[in-house]
Amino acid sequence: MKHADGDSRSIPEKERPGGLSPGWKTAIAGTVMTFAGAGTYFSFGVFVPYLLQDFGWTRTEISGAASLRAVVTGLLTPVVGIAVDRFGTRKVAPFSILFIGLGYLSLFWMHSLWQLYLSVGVILGVGLSASYVPVVALLLRLFRERSALPVGLLDSGRGMGQIFFSPFIGYMIADFDWRLTFVALGLLVWILAVPFLFWIAPEPKVTEKARAGTATSPAAVTSRRGHSLREALRSGRFWIILLVYFINSFGFMMVLFHVVAYARDRQVPEQAAALIVTAAGLFSVIGALLAGGLSRRIGNRVALMAGLAVQIPALLLLTGAGTAVHFYATVALFALGYGAVFPLMPTIAGEVFGTRAAGGLVGSLGMSFTLGILLGPLFAGYIYDTTGSYSPAFITAAALIFLLLFCLLPLKQYPKEM
Repeated sequence: MKHADGDSRSIPEKERPGGLSPGWKTAIAGTVMTFAGAGTYFSFGVFVPYLLQDFGWTRTEISGAASLRAVVTGLLTPVVGIAVDRFGTRKVAPFSILFIGLGYLSLFWMHSLWQLYLSVGVILGVGLSASYVPVVALLLRLFRERSALPVGLLDSGRGMGQIFFSPFIGYMIADFDWRLTFVALGLLVWILAVPFLFWIAPEPKVTEKARAGTATSPAAVTSRRGHSLREALRSGRFWIILLVYFINSFGFMMVLFHVVAYARDRQVPEQAAALIVTAAGLFSVIGALLAGGLSRRIGNRVALMAGLAVQIPALLLLTGAGTAVHFYATVALFALGYGAVFPLMPTIAGEVFGTRAAGGLVGSLGMSFTLGILLGPLFAGYIYDTTGSYSPAFITAAALIFLLLFCLLPLKQYPKEM
């Protein structure tokens, strides 16, 4: 079959006789791994009231473990990406599942604050650093510029996990206790994810001629095409891509972290306010899946700009939200936008710089994402503490996204022919 590039290799997303293609099996495996790993972690806040009650720790002390996790994950994701480029996804991805499961199981024996920091900050941090990068890097190599849909499917696992695990954890704690719930989560991560590790496709083969730059086979050309990570880091276009990912995660976590408190400030009932986060998770899943389909019709960059653009009115409307319906509508629109951006960014990085260093590219994006989710809530909290309002923070985020739309214009796709 003729590919869009003009080469004749088979398209990995096309279903083959007798079942799914290796590319789609890899996408499904990554989705389950993200659902089990990141999905459980993004529901960790359900445990906080019980830790406060049993140990008497402060919110700042407990939040410090989450901050340490973000630092560890952010520092390790580029290292994981480089390891993927060198050793392959199949050898790196299992470490993610191993450490995430161990992180939850170790919390069963927790009695001191340092144990919380070790389990959540270090062990889970190591596991989560490898939960996304390896499979996304492989999907970029398998699908190339058509990777937005499979990456969107994988990204949706995070939102689906957030929707499922928050009530699951609540029911488990009510029926048992929080220690046994951590054990259940650790075992559940292994039970769900381990079988799907065998669905991960092997890396595209690179022949000796390809390494020498003289290969003529389409598969070899595909594997060697593109810039090295060092070359990408020297390019201003790569820093634009990192900036887009940072600002998107900055605004995403700013809203997700503060929206419940903001809604309560506006006299929204407690239960209705709590469900805003669930609604955000649902619509981020929809956004991620819509982005993959839309990008096939209008292109990845235009779809990305559309995902960014819809966040601007949502953030501005959020400054005047006063009722539960208003909050649901604006957060749903915002979540559609940021949910669409996340799967498109790795695809665009692969388009602009090729797939030669796909792991390093995605790992760098992961570090940018982590920095955004660290600073977004802090910025909004500082603005609220100094002004008594979240509006300046939301307006600032909207202005930054508006400027990003112009920054994206000079990005050009990597040449098709080598």
